[in-house]
Amino acid sequence: MIDRYHLRYFLAVVDTGSFTRAAAGCNVSQPTLSVGISRLEEGLGRKLFHRTSRRVELTEAGVGLLSHARAIEAGFAAAERDAEYRLLDLAEFDVPHLVAEVVPGAANKQYDDPAVTRWSEAVDACDGYVFVTAEYNHSVPGTMKNAFDSLFGEWAGKPVAFVSYGADGGVRAVEHWRQIVGNLSMTDIRNQVALNIYGEDAEGADLAPREHKQAALVRALSDLEDATA
Repeated sequence: MIDRYHLRYFLAVVDTGSFTRAAAGCNVSQPTLSVGISRLEEGLGRKLFHRTSRRVELTEAGVGLLSHARAIEAGFAAAERDAEYRLLDLAEFDVPHLVAEVVPGAANKQYDDPAVTRWSEAVDACDGYVFVTAEYNHSVPGTMKNAFDSLFGEWAGKPVAFVSYGADGGVRAVEHWRQIVGNLSMTDIRNQVALNIYGEDAEGADLAPREHKQAALVRALSDLEDATA
C-alpha cells in the first residue's frame, strides 16, 4: 500500500523542484523526506526522479505517477473538508433577460418569473462558487452576466473561484469578473485555472489540461473550501 505522506513528499518535490524546499514545505527534515521518496520508489519498483547536484527531474515513471498522485491527494483533501460540489448549468435554468421592474438588489429574493425563482433557490443553497467562464471579445459571456445580474443577495458575501477558457486562457474575462463580484462583496479566490483551448491545453478537438493546470485547480478549490469554512 502506498503511504499518503510519501505521495505528498513526491508532489512537494515536483512542485518545488528541490528536496530541500520540499522538506521545508512539508515540515519534515530532508533525510525524512528522502527516505519517504526512496520507500515510494521501492514500493513501485521504479525510480521517480533523476537527481543531480543542480536539479531534480522526473523519470518516465515519475511522469506517469504524477497525475494519479494529484488525483489521490485531491480526493483526500476533499474528503477531509467534506465539501460537496453541484453543477449549476445555465442551460438547465433558462434565465430570461433581466427586464423585471424591481431591481434584484431590492427584490429580497422574491421574483415574479418562476425560472428566476428556481435559479435563485439553486444559487442561494450554495456556500461558494466556481465560475467556469469563457472569454468573448476580451470580456465575460453575456448570458452568464445576465444570470449573475438577475440575482443579488444570493451571491453577496460568498467566495468564488474561477476556471476560464479561451484563446489566451480567458484571463481577461476573469479580471472583469473580479470587478463584478467585488460589487457584491464576494471574496474572489486569487488562485485560478486558465485553459488555453487553442494551445497547450488542447489535443485536437479535445480539452486536455496539463499537469500544472490540474495542480492549480487543486489549490483553487482548497482556497475556496477554506473560505467557506
